[in-house]
Amino acid sequence: MTDPHQYFTEATATLEPDVQGLVAGGLRRGRARRRRRQVLTTLASGGAVAVLALASVGVPQLLRSEAPVQPAGGGGGATESAQEEPTPSGVAPEPAQPRTLAVTPGQVPGVVADVIGGDVETVMAYPGDRDGVVAHFRWDGAYTTVFVDGFLEDRAPLAECRATAAQGMQCSSLPDGSAERQWQEQQPAADGGTTGRGLSLFTVDGWALEVISYNAAEPKSSVQTSPEPPISFDQMRQVVTSDAWFA
Repeated sequence: MTDPHQYFTEATATLEPDVQGLVAGGLRRGRARRRRRQVLTTLASGGAVAVLALASVGVPQLLRSEAPVQPAGGGGGATESAQEEPTPSGVAPEPAQPRTLAVTPGQVPGVVADVIGGDVETVMAYPGDRDGVVAHFRWDGAYTTVFVDGFLEDRAPLAECRATAAQGMQCSSLPDGSAERQWQEQQPAADGGTTGRGLSLFTVDGWALEVISYNAAEPKSSVQTSPEPPISFDQMRQVVTSDAWFA
């Protein structure tokens, strides 16, 4: 798997993008796309909708590994394996009104600091592929990544979670219709390897939010800043459920 951090570093090394213009244009395209999605969803109600499996939405892994990911426990809902077929759930709920992203890429680390505290130092920030934002930064010296981006396809949160999960990851359906995914792995698997921990939230209005925390200043560094990634799953959940991301 291509290392997303390396890919984006090389791809943007010589670029000086107009970030505000890109974000504003992306938001306009996103609103138009979501309006079209709502119309198509209404026309398709009562019929079967095919779910297409695509590649991962964000990434969870900046760690390159052939080893399976160890899913973390405690999602707060009914856990389903990423490899299982979706269970028919009767009549689909009405699509939620999409919220509008309220932050620029450069503001992402500050939002995290406002929600859970900590000192932040931005490494790289840029618009997401689907009208969102991505930021790599250090939180209290530890490498951290945050994604806020739109779904890959027009599908329900649990289906999106499953379709973008790496092997071994599990998705949990939450009471409000959203879905959550947790994972943690050490790479190399032997003692001394960097550990990554991630939590993703897939919302009913088509947003995917993910926080990834490493116990090192760089994802592949052999020098650990702490025994475990410093941002806990509870803190990650506070970040992805914060109202600060949307207008």
